[in-house]
Amino acid sequence: MATAPARNSQEAQQSSSKQSPQSISGIIGLGVEPPSEAEHIRAKRFLATVFPPEWDREARAAFASEPPEEDSNIAIGDKVEKPRKLDDVLTQVFSEVGYKRVAKLTYRAQWSTDEVEHILAFETYGTPKMFLHGDAGLRNRDAEAFGKACESRYANELIRKINYVYPPFHCSVHASFGKIAGWRMRHSLNTAELSQAELAKTMVKAVREKLVPCVGGIKSLATYYQFLAKDEEPMRWFRNGEYYRAAIVAYVGRKLGVPASSIAAILRPYCKELLNGIDNKAFTPEAYIERILLDADTAIAPRN
Repeated sequence: MATAPARNSQEAQQSSSKQSPQSISGIIGLGVEPPSEAEHIRAKRFLATVFPPEWDREARAAFASEPPEEDSNIAIGDKVEKPRKLDDVLTQVFSEVGYKRVAKLTYRAQWSTDEVEHILAFETYGTPKMFLHGDAGLRNRDAEAFGKACESRYANELIRKINYVYPPFHCSVHASFGKIAGWRMRHSLNTAELSQAELAKTMVKAVREKLVPCVGGIKSLATYYQFLAKDEEPMRWFRNGEYYRAAIVAYVGRKLGVPASSIAAILRPYCKELLNGIDNKAFTPEAYIERILLDADTAIAPRN
């Protein structure tokens, strides 16, 4: 999985201002009054670009069935066995444990549901590129779209300037696959030291013995929300970016009908960390929480 914009307290730089933060009122401008009806309308128009009318089951199915973009990747094998492309090897290996290839070095669990998808995404690095690193992620596609919308609307200038293009199966809630599996050396594998059979055995063991027991049971919005709301390994808040995760929590919680006050109570302890991602020259963390809850209600409201 490609590296996303820095979002945590160790990576994101905090915007500075000599003035005290103020509450935001609407998409542009500062204010202290509650959002007006006009602001609600503007929010609806904004979110319509994220959740267009065609964002339905058929569109999702068509999106999921698009042919993956091909690209080169390293070959695995030695003098004893015929070298094969890494993607070909992993496609076969992961099919044995219930995953299907959906893009280059990216695999979707077949036990995924419409509400929660389980994704494995890998990349190689080094000179030559012999080291293999992967991420295990969970996502609800609508919640991801909502999180991206909140990022473009509320993130600080540094993050917005990066203008990162997320891969089609990006999961904002993710963890190092190698860390979950207990791999050493930067939670990566040295493919030059492994035969195809050894690589397959290592991957299958990691999925069956480590990954599935950890997150395999998260298949509904309810179990996803319960997982999101906690700050526990392997997917701690600070690794996923607090401001982005807060948006995901707000959307999923309101989709489930969790009271806004209950969601706000979960998010408030992260106010200090939210400062690293939001435009804190424009509004406070508390105001950000109010806005994403309002936007979530707008996003899940029935569309005429």
